[in-house]
Amino acid sequence: MQRTEGRAVDVDRAAVDEPSPAVQDVDPSPRRAASDVMLTAPVGVAASAGKFRRGSTGFAVMNTSREARGRAWRGLGVVLAGSLLAAAGGGDGGGNAVDRPSSQESGGVAEGGGDLPSNDVEMADGTTVVLTDVVDGRPLVLNFFASWCAPCRAEMPDFAAVHRDVGDRVSFLGLAMQDTRDAGAELVELTGVGYPWGLDPTGEIFAALGGFAMPTTVYVAADGEIVATDSGAVDEADLRDRLADLFGVPA
Repeated sequence: MQRTEGRAVDVDRAAVDEPSPAVQDVDPSPRRAASDVMLTAPVGVAASAGKFRRGSTGFAVMNTSREARGRAWRGLGVVLAGSLLAAAGGGDGGGNAVDRPSSQESGGVAEGGGDLPSNDVEMADGTTVVLTDVVDGRPLVLNFFASWCAPCRAEMPDFAAVHRDVGDRVSFLGLAMQDTRDAGAELVELTGVGYPWGLDPTGEIFAALGGFAMPTTVYVAADGEIVATDSGAVDEADLRDRLADLFGVPA
């Protein structure tokens, strides 16, 4: 304002405040508040944030307010976690977790039938044998185990104990089913198993013998005939009973 003859005189405020053309913004586009900054994200993630529009790149464009950003990051985290789980399906134990048979306790011995198949078996020491050649005039206890099978871990020390008592009259063979050599060797050492073992990496022998649960134990007579099968874990007392009942071998 100005003072004229002692009085305050209002000056046209609009004229004072109006910037000269020389200092006006060159960019005529409206300014955006910080909360209205737009970022691009994949459609699936943007949709989870609530508000999006289609950009020229084919990606959704979303408003990155604090709440929307939080939902977007959470959605991205779920996608990444799912991808990691899918990639880890094989795990260190070999095979695909989706394809593995269930692990369980034995519901009782089932009658066998048929002869032992003549599949090749890669043994832990790298040699290859024919499965039927393992039957050497003695009955055979063929046990499928795996490092990813908790009941297998529980029963293997019992099998090791029985083998120490009757190994001169009954042969034992372990097969690591859908497992790696290193994982199988670690479990064998951990459980004190002293009988021979080999690998069934694809589950081919397991399937040929009608396996459907882990662990599985197949009882084979001295002539190669399959006489019974346990689908599930067997403890020491039950295993000793099986040898007496099926093979006539007191244990």
